[in-house]
Amino acid sequence: MANSFEIIREDDQTSLGKYKATPEGKLVSEVLGVIFKQYGLDGILLEDDSTHLTDSDRLTAGQIYKFLPSTNVPPPGTSKPYKPQKLIGTSVEGMNARVHMYYTMREQTAEAICRLVDARGAVLIRAPPGSGKTSLLQLVGRVVTPDMFKDVYYISLADLGEKTFEELWNKTHPGVDIDEIRSPTKNSKNPESSSERPTLLLVDEGQAAFAKDLSLWPTLKVVAGGLKEHLRIIVVSAWGSNNVVEAGHLSSTPVEFTADNTISLWPTDSCSVALQLTEGEATELWAEWCHKGLADKLASADHLRDYIFHLTGKQPGLMTKVLDWLLEKGLRNVPACHMEEKARCWLLSSAFLDSLSSLRSLRTLSSALGDGKPDSGSMRSLVRKLLAEEYVHPGLLNDSDKKAAGLAVKWGQIVEDKELGFSIPSQLHRQFLFREVYCTNDLTSATILKEGLVAFVRRVIERYDPSRLHLSLSRSAANDRIYERQYQDEFYRAVCTVIPKTEVISPEVGRLFGAEGYLDYLLSPCGWGFELLRDGTNMKEHIERFEPDGIYSKLLEDKVVKDYVILDLRMKPFSQPIQSSHAVHVVFSDDFNMATLHTLGSEPEVLYVRGQSLDKAGREKAIEYRSKVTGDHLPRPA
Repeated sequence: MANSFEIIREDDQTSLGKYKATPEGKLVSEVLGVIFKQYGLDGILLEDDSTHLTDSDRLTAGQIYKFLPSTNVPPPGTSKPYKPQKLIGTSVEGMNARVHMYYTMREQTAEAICRLVDARGAVLIRAPPGSGKTSLLQLVGRVVTPDMFKDVYYISLADLGEKTFEELWNKTHPGVDIDEIRSPTKNSKNPESSSERPTLLLVDEGQAAFAKDLSLWPTLKVVAGGLKEHLRIIVVSAWGSNNVVEAGHLSSTPVEFTADNTISLWPTDSCSVALQLTEGEATELWAEWCHKGLADKLASADHLRDYIFHLTGKQPGLMTKVLDWLLEKGLRNVPACHMEEKARCWLLSSAFLDSLSSLRSLRTLSSALGDGKPDSGSMRSLVRKLLAEEYVHPGLLNDSDKKAAGLAVKWGQIVEDKELGFSIPSQLHRQFLFREVYCTNDLTSATILKEGLVAFVRRVIERYDPSRLHLSLSRSAANDRIYERQYQDEFYRAVCTVIPKTEVISPEVGRLFGAEGYLDYLLSPCGWGFELLRDGTNMKEHIERFEPDGIYSKLLEDKVVKDYVILDLRMKPFSQPIQSSHAVHVVFSDDFNMATLHTLGSEPEVLYVRGQSLDKAGREKAIEYRSKVTGDHLPRPA
């Protein structure tokens, strides 16, 4: 016992094992987590004299502690009812995986869902994975009282496999007759009357069986039509709108759910109930987190609380991810006077954004942008527009963008406002998608080749850094145009953020292959050549270099260069006719934050230049330095 402590059950005195103690003592929250995962028990830890311990207390070596399962005893520091007992459904997901942590019981939302399903017959809860659907279903089961529903049953279709619905039901609820629930026997002992409350059936992971011929679906259809007074059904699905493709799967609900009986991430005009936390629920979750994780050190940090609400859009999955991350980083060990500043610093770090890739509720849309996904081009086009503006009206979208927006709305990945248009759900979504579109280089050479040369140029220009161009001293006078060399250097840097890390773009290529001149750049995996110029200078001469008797003809004959682009980078307005199908003219705005791309036979395309290397403070310092050197005064960054 010298280096360990032991935990026993309060009710039957059986041992739950001896645990190694750290020199400073092990946190109650850590130990409770171990016990919960290992034994599936609920409750709070008690010292041997029955003193309540908080999650921030430490357990020391040589002691015996007691574990009290399933209690309604209030924890220290709070007077509200404490109900950590196991909720309906799976013990390893949703609320049951968090009962020893911080949470909100969402009673008002759960009761609102009960009223909705009672009125509608059947309700669909549809949202991305990891967005709090299972937790909400469990909380609905928790608030059910006899005056709401006679009985409540939970079943998950995740493990259906090749089983029939009846086989899965008998395994989940042995001894309970599903036929009696579907169609109660009319006898003196169990008469079916209007005064008897209906039974509530909670169906989790519905998408796992949408394509299967289950006997549940005809029952659901009848219930949704209001033809079974004795039964109500709530179906939870990771997606579930007709003709929705997610991660390569076609999924249709076997019953048509309308907007007024579909609950999604956000409140809508048709359904005010949503997975999104209400202001009161988010505040309760914050208070629980402060109390259990930080011993109330941050209870009055309103600015940080409001920042996290804004960052996450009060989405349950995102908010708990953020709060968990701060505890994992060790926020409880930071002095209270520095906690808020440290928390913001961690939430702005690249490590935090890296961690978001494992969050399924964020991953859905970024996955649709990925290599080889259907319609990834139109989805990426849509996301570019959404990242540039707070709202994008449907009238500003082309047909492919509108189709992509429809899918993203059904996935719960973007929000549609009937008056304002489409928007990104939260600031955290915006930060994550910004990096996915403008900062990652996870494309393969095959994908780059498939998208085409002009699409590649578009990606590269988007990743030009406005600060580098705007603040460059590579010019003849303070307000003159920057030199071509600055454009070339920025082109090389931006290309390296797009191509795979294993590939190389080579400058000054020619003599190695017997050509008479030096091509500006060659992307050899694709066989693409790039010739850069400024403000259209000597465009005709550059075109002639690729002709049969030109200085680059040898590169084309030997198929070193299979396709090429003459990239005209400029600040002067472009009005003259485009002289070649290989010419791409890019006109930058004065501050380099936007560019208009002109190609032969296509409408001009506005690009948002987003490869920012400096934050606002960094740009301020760079502007001050340049002003001292040149004497000119540039406008401050917005």
